[in-house]
Amino acid sequence: MTSQTTNQDASTVFEHLRHQTFLYQPTTLDKEFPKEDWETWRSICRERWEYFTGKAWEEVITTGVGEGKAAEKYPLHINPVRTFALKHAYLLFGEVPEGSHSLVNTRMMPKTEEESAQEIAGEAEEALNRIYYENRVRAIMSENALLSQFLGGCVFKVGWTPQTILRPSGVHIERIIPDFFWGLPDGSDMWSMREAWVIQPISVEEAKNLYHVNVTSLRSLPGGVPGSSMQTLMVEHWTRDGYRVSIEGQTAKVKVGDATFDLEGPNPYGQVPFVYIPHERAGGMHGLSIVDTLKQTAKEYNARMADAGDAVREESKFRPVITNVGQGVRTREIAPGVRAFDLGMSPPGGDKPSLDMLSTPRISQQMNSFNESLMAQMRRDAFVPAVADGEDEGSQRSALTLAFRMWPLTSHIRSERHYWTEGLNILAELVLTVLAVKNPTRTNSDNVEESIKKIGLQHLGHIKRQEWAPILPRDRAELVNELVMRASAGHISLEEALAQYGDIENIPHELDRLKAAVQESEERNSFANESEDSDENDDEEVEIDSEESNVE
Repeated sequence: MTSQTTNQDASTVFEHLRHQTFLYQPTTLDKEFPKEDWETWRSICRERWEYFTGKAWEEVITTGVGEGKAAEKYPLHINPVRTFALKHAYLLFGEVPEGSHSLVNTRMMPKTEEESAQEIAGEAEEALNRIYYENRVRAIMSENALLSQFLGGCVFKVGWTPQTILRPSGVHIERIIPDFFWGLPDGSDMWSMREAWVIQPISVEEAKNLYHVNVTSLRSLPGGVPGSSMQTLMVEHWTRDGYRVSIEGQTAKVKVGDATFDLEGPNPYGQVPFVYIPHERAGGMHGLSIVDTLKQTAKEYNARMADAGDAVREESKFRPVITNVGQGVRTREIAPGVRAFDLGMSPPGGDKPSLDMLSTPRISQQMNSFNESLMAQMRRDAFVPAVADGEDEGSQRSALTLAFRMWPLTSHIRSERHYWTEGLNILAELVLTVLAVKNPTRTNSDNVEESIKKIGLQHLGHIKRQEWAPILPRDRAELVNELVMRASAGHISLEEALAQYGDIENIPHELDRLKAAVQESEERNSFANESEDSDENDDEEVEIDSEESNVE
């Protein structure tokens, strides 16, 4: 089997399983589960996935193409939804330096000015950064940023898995596909969850081997992967008072060592451990999706571009017309690779044979301008100006002018950051809460760092500040000049100036190095000044001696 065949088979199976999973009809979910609401939400997500993946452009038509035949309605498969969603996701976190730290730096503000309070805030910040590193939160944020563009939002979950070798802290951060999540806010407070469900498809083998549940009411997904076609649903249900994980109504179990534990019990955190961050919110729990804005215009654009392609094909066709030919037209090779039409001799008393070209219809200017206007409208609706694709209208522009032309997109990204800032504040507090609650329950802390083991209830409740990278690249020389001028005028501290450079990870350590360098320079200058003073004194003594000798 070739690699191309394998890739095609894998793609086909993935699309089939994704489609079948979203159409799955649960029948044995817990009674309190809001099945109808989730089914409605899932159908909305399914449509959004189809536009993002391009499946929406696979529609076929059968009229006017011959009996038993079909043709693609949108043969070009132009997908502005995915293109614009990716651009939004790329700009959300801005010009973040390379590294393993979080895409957004979370700072803990001390509760008081006392040194002990500052130390506690520093410990909380250090532990949070360590947990983010263990959970590869940089990649999770990137994926969630993209999912939120076309699904309307993204979900973070914080859990506890102390047996994981790659996460010695025990805190587990994961992203939940929004299709599989249903949350209920606390009244009008959309940032506070009072109840939440995660519904994920798993195979029957996983249910039996990992969660010790024998599924009896099996469902087969025809055409699926052999051995994985029998699937069921695992439901994770959380309230502020308790939690339960069930499969087909049976409580799931996990084995730790020789003991088996039910995944059911009181909620040790006192809060539902999920964070839903909307793309942009307008009066409801779920955020707005770029799909709902673009789908109709994108359909029209695909259809009209296909029409333009058909017109180009018709325009390029070769349509010869012959007149006054008394016999069939033949072709002759007059040179290697060069052929010509032989019209023969004209009929007796007839006109000279001729070969002309039949004029073909030209693409109208209105057709071209209409397609351009459709693309311009989609750009306006998605807040993506042409300059985001490197189009500067053919003339030289300054960096400041181009930055101003990006204003529609940068203003939209700032709005997204407002929601992400609130969500990341809650995420940080959830992470520290899980750590503070679970730290006393550790049975083995050999590989756990001291910064993690220190975290307790005293580390909770800090005001948090999210430090974002610039959305657009900045002129480094201009930035340095600005900071130097502000520092010279006394309008900024050295610590803040170093932070704004964006490429210094350990600012306190860098300050110590700068102080040491300044002290060393002062000592060197002091030694040089003493040497100069000594030389001047020697010269004065020589001059005095010479004067005395002259007097004598």
